[in-house]
Amino acid sequence: MDHDQTGIFTDEHHAAFARDGCVVVKDFLGASELQQLRARIQTLLDSFDPVGHPMTTFATGERAAGHIGDQYFFDSATTASYFLEEDAVANGRLTVEPSRAVNKIGHGLDIVEPVFSNIAHSAKVKAVVQKLGYNDPRVLQSMVI
Repeated sequence: MDHDQTGIFTDEHHAAFARDGCVVVKDFLGASELQQLRARIQTLLDSFDPVGHPMTTFATGERAAGHIGDQYFFDSATTASYFLEEDAVANGRLTVEPSRAVNKIGHGLDIVEPVFSNIAHSAKVKAVVQKLGYNDPRVLQSMVI
């Protein structure tokens, strides 16, 4: 069994990725990294202020058509933007406490949040993408759902 330089990503992982297009790498992040992520996510949730928020909800499928051309959605590529649960907004107001209204935060967490950037651009992530054969990989989106 051949491993990457971190000893985590195996040939079996590589084969699963080639076969399925995705792979779960158990214990890829250590306890300290997970604790840092959870703490930062909680801080982001606790600091969400709906005042001035466009009340953009997250939807998929046909309901997602409202995102097309939405400036808030477009700007989220380089920020930590809050997208809300569809049932958490009625008549332009939250129906639940702000931290419970959030569906996801994205799509530029690796750009504006050091904890996310440190992981996304870490040596172990680089080792995995190199093993997968990517020559010039880019982080296109980073989010918490």
